[in-house]
Amino acid sequence: LDEGRLLVLSPFDKSVRRTTSAQAIRRNDLVAALADALWVPHATPGGKAWATALAVLERRQPVFTFDAEGNGEILEAGAMPFAELLRNAVKRYQDRAIETTQVIEELIAMAKDMREANRLPRPPAALR
Repeated sequence: LDEGRLLVLSPFDKSVRRTTSAQAIRRNDLVAALADALWVPHATPGGKAWATALAVLERRQPVFTFDAEGNGEILEAGAMPFAELLRNAVKRYQDRAIETTQVIEELIAMAKDMREANRLPRPPAALR
């Protein structure tokens, strides 16, 4: 955006105006496939986040989540505790693989991602 460029990528035709549950899963799978890793604060078995997380794990992409009681099943499926992500960043710093500024940038990016993951979209005015 800063450079005046934007790419909109969608698996759906422009005629699609409302997203169904099945379409949401397809959209999430596309976004996850383009990501280096997936951050899932919580995934209920059988839910959309669960389906996306399993698809990502099948592609052997890393999935991170909280090491909490409600996430036992996703951890058993192969997700890694979020603390592991932090440990990896610190280890890379200690091994001199990355500089202090890179560690700080990664921690800031993680904090932003967590903040965004915990935000709920505001419902349209007609539904308030």
